[in-house]
Amino acid sequence: MNILRESFFIFDSISFAKQRSLKRRGIVNWDDLYINGKNHFSDKRWEGIEREVKICIENYKNKNLNFFKTFLDEKYHFLLLDDFSDYAIFLDIETTGIRENNEITMIGISDNHKRYRVFLKDINLNENNIGEILKRYPIVVTFFGKNFDIPFIRKNFPGLADIIDSLINIDLYYLSKMVGFKGGLKRIEKQVGILREKEIDGMYGYDAVLLWKDYLNGNKDSMIKLIRYNRADVINLVDISEYMLEIFYEMYIKNLRYPYP
Repeated sequence: MNILRESFFIFDSISFAKQRSLKRRGIVNWDDLYINGKNHFSDKRWEGIEREVKICIENYKNKNLNFFKTFLDEKYHFLLLDDFSDYAIFLDIETTGIRENNEITMIGISDNHKRYRVFLKDINLNENNIGEILKRYPIVVTFFGKNFDIPFIRKNFPGLADIIDSLINIDLYYLSKMVGFKGGLKRIEKQVGILREKEIDGMYGYDAVLLWKDYLNGNKDSMIKLIRYNRADVINLVDISEYMLEIFYEMYIKNLRYPYP
């Protein structure tokens, strides 16, 4: 797939309807557009489009993700994930509850190769350890993280605010709606055929809260189960992101249906 380079609707002067027209004329990607697009626009419109396309091609070649963070509408940041997955980490947190005064008990992080690391409260969960990882990856992928995980990290670790602000936060919750899924992560997993281990199948967020309390009461097995639960949340984000990108590509790039919303 070449999702980003085959997306023309990111340019101000190209509607999705125009993208459909261009692709039917054999103009498939940015290079095609830059070389052969002039005849399909007025001189005035082409001047601006040509400039934007050239800048995007140059920054893509230079892997300048900071440029695309500001150039792309935030709802289309996920377009970067196909080409720049090696620059992304997948993240999920566990907490003592969902209220603002609750604390983070665990942060699980994985790269796109499913190399998982876990950070536990009162053991290795601190600003330095989390900050060191976040500094190395310009893209962070979550599910409903813009409303939950990221605000919790900000509150628990205020020293990470500048690093978090610099990241491209791709929230798969919004992409899931765009490609037609309903419900949360666990429901989507079942829809795409991702199975969890029997021991953690059917667990949800409040179960993680109870496991942490049980661990504090001396049950070490509860911590092991909690880590396995968090690991599944994180690792499955990798598979689900790939699945959703494939659907988006088939619907909106290959078959040229109108994007939602």
